[in-house]
Amino acid sequence: LGTTEASVKRIRQSLESDGCEVMVFHSSGAGGPTLDALAQDKDVALVLDLSQTEILDHLFGGLADSGPDRGRAGLAKGIPTIIAPGNADFIIGGPLDVSEVQFPGRRYHMHNPQLTAVRTGVDDLKRLADHLAANVREAKGPVRVFTPLGGFSSHDSAQGHLQDLSVPGPFAEYLASVMPANVPVTAIDAHFNDEAFSDAVTAAAREMLAAKN
Repeated sequence: LGTTEASVKRIRQSLESDGCEVMVFHSSGAGGPTLDALAQDKDVALVLDLSQTEILDHLFGGLADSGPDRGRAGLAKGIPTIIAPGNADFIIGGPLDVSEVQFPGRRYHMHNPQLTAVRTGVDDLKRLADHLAANVREAKGPVRVFTPLGGFSSHDSAQGHLQDLSVPGPFAEYLASVMPANVPVTAIDAHFNDEAFSDAVTAAAREMLAAKN
């Protein structure tokens, strides 16, 4: 999504400069299943699962719900995978009046008359962490997890409409506690869109690709 494009673009450009062919899938409901199908059927060297909108929308009834199996194909096949909670700060709801009824008592940002970003809280993200951990337990290859402590998307920033700095820290701690012991969970003291975060993910991607080769 555009809310995490700054970081994803830097990662893509860095890996392309290494000679990698990089394909980007938007987490709008169809992107995740398309990536899963490609991972299942093609020779994919590495999966970077950097946006969790489709999983959050599956868990909470948002518009970008891509089903219960999103993100599992590459893990089950043993493809090295990096996971990060980009866009974990919001659920995609419908029009504002509908979202206020479906998701009461939250903060809202009207993206346009038909789409509303609905702020998530710590309890919501604990459910996300549990879901991701369950997926990772089925992994047949190496997995690394990175989580930013400064915010999950451009909405969740000083310039955004949904910033809440009380969420990333407790989420990072809970995520580390539920992930399998053999899966490194690295908290980065930066925003998802900061260079420090994209640089850490890029370095890990290069390490995992080198280990595979």
